[in-house]
Amino acid sequence: MERESKFFNETSRESEPKIHFRILYGPHNSPEDLKALEEELSRADIYFPENAGWNIETERAYQAYATGKYEVPGNLEPALKFELETLSRLGKAGREVVVGLVDLPEGHSLLKRPESSEKALLKFETGNFVKAIQEIKRIAENNARLNKQREDYIQAQIQSKIQSILEAHPLLKEKTKKEGKLNVLLSLGTVHTRISHNLKKEGKDVERRFNQLPYEFGSFHELARRYLFGKEVNDELAARALLFSELLPDVAFSDDTTKIYRVANKITSRFKLSDIKKISSKIKSGISVVKAVEGFGAHIPRSEKEMNEFLGEKK
Repeated sequence: MERESKFFNETSRESEPKIHFRILYGPHNSPEDLKALEEELSRADIYFPENAGWNIETERAYQAYATGKYEVPGNLEPALKFELETLSRLGKAGREVVVGLVDLPEGHSLLKRPESSEKALLKFETGNFVKAIQEIKRIAENNARLNKQREDYIQAQIQSKIQSILEAHPLLKEKTKKEGKLNVLLSLGTVHTRISHNLKKEGKDVERRFNQLPYEFGSFHELARRYLFGKEVNDELAARALLFSELLPDVAFSDDTTKIYRVANKITSRFKLSDIKKISSKIKSGISVVKAVEGFGAHIPRSEKEMNEFLGEKK
């Protein structure tokens, strides 16, 4: 009986479709951040977007627009509108993607917004540099802990969600059975790369793509990622994360979030811990962060054209 049971279990596994995961990593603050989405969706059977706080109506709305039968409202947040229009356009072309949500649902106990760097920046701007370093580290570590719990939840939902989708969509189930494979796309922020690592550890077939290459993590995000992966965190990285966050609004001349991060990174990477402490003191005295940074000989772009030139890009 044991040999017979083993035989049936192995036969069942062999009959299961090969699931290929693609994870598109990138910010999702603007349509520009999502420019790689349509190419990825065109190859997907199932799409899992990042969407914390969703409810059943959210999932139904996604799927309704993915059929291509409904017009996407014009008053939505631009990135969401772009995402839904992309799904709708594919649906109209006969390439309907099934959408599922595996993120934290509405009312979940883990559903907390990541803490912003605002408290740390207030200390930085008032010259309380040591306290600012301590606070930005605390915030980054706390956010890393929340992200880890959220990612564990997402990963735990994926397999059961795929099964429920196949049961609810017999045509997709039949197509999958016939072809022996299923293409699943996840769209996630770049702070969640741990999910692709963990899926690979489970033996899953996983590919990942960043919305731009080379991709650069913002200093604040890198700080949180170091806590997430158990890597060393020093005061200089924390200080750069502070300066990065302080400077970000003053270099945001583009809808391309990654480009903004690259500019802010290039500026802040030249500064040592002692330099950033001096910048904190200058801001306390009433000097703007831009003037304080320029006082060290750094160049601050004033337009997207200057951002491109600063990064050595032609466009």
